[in-house]
Amino acid sequence: MYEFFSFCTLIRDEKFKSLSKTARLLYIYMLTDSYISGSGGDGFEFPQEVQKEYNLTKGGRQFYTDRQELIDAGFLDIVFNGKDSRQPNIYALSTRWKNQNIKTDDDGCGYLYVIEVDGNYKI
Repeated sequence: MYEFFSFCTLIRDEKFKSLSKTARLLYIYMLTDSYISGSGGDGFEFPQEVQKEYNLTKGGRQFYTDRQELIDAGFLDIVFNGKDSRQPNIYALSTRWKNQNIKTDDDGCGYLYVIEVDGNYKI
């Protein structure tokens, strides 16, 4: 079973608004990149080359701070940590940030992405 979320629903959500500006931007970049790559429910990579494309490498550890904020807030999960094997991490967008009363009807903005109920990302 899949839950549909519109972009407008996401950006109006209080939990999303409570994220720092840089964490919100990182989430949008990750959402966009995972959608473009068509990675589906198996997760997606967000390697340094992509981070450089989005200018996310200029700020020292800001990427890691924002990534941790997204994880702590329930927007992102690390499916595979490639640190020890020197491979890219595999991420999955998560619905842990949402409560059980998820709005699934169209709010007039159109649907942008689909997330599986168990939290695994699907297009």
